[in-house]
Amino acid sequence: MIQASELKKGMIIKYNGKLYSVVDAQFNFQGRGSSMVSTKLRDIESGSGANPRFGTSDKIEDIHLERKNMEYLYSTGDAYIFMDNESFEQIELTKDILGDAMDYLIENSIIQIQFYQGNAVGIELPITVNLEVTYTEPGLKNATVTTSFKPATLQTGLEVGVPPFIENGEIIKVDTRTGKYIERVKNS
Repeated sequence: MIQASELKKGMIIKYNGKLYSVVDAQFNFQGRGSSMVSTKLRDIESGSGANPRFGTSDKIEDIHLERKNMEYLYSTGDAYIFMDNESFEQIELTKDILGDAMDYLIENSIIQIQFYQGNAVGIELPITVNLEVTYTEPGLKNATVTTSFKPATLQTGLEVGVPPFIENGEIIKVDTRTGKYIERVKNS
């Protein structure tokens, strides 16, 4: 059992007798009264959503998951194909299972797949990923870091705000928890 204040995006929990993936968990601190944790959950089996609120000290049943590193190969329609590099066994995960994690998947990258009772139920992304900017407006000459950002489309189709000096073809580091730009990756 864990406290609701420990909930994080990507965790798998048991709620009302069903398995749910935590899509989002926001802490609402209130001046008077108790603080709450507002969540967005996705039912692992049906894909339906739930939005329960918990007190920060409420106990929630977390699930013991087996984890296995697998290589992301490719996608076809709604299916994303992963391969175990030891046994060469391939599994298919759907958009419903992956959620917004598919915005960070790069072909041939190693991803940790979560299994519950032998069935794949989700993935665990690294905290940051490096992605190439495929389109953004031209950079400004002599631009420095400012508080204004411009939109940029990345190789996976994800759109993030970037500083004005970022140009097409550059590699940037993105936080997978928030979907925000962190920094430009230096070419080695």
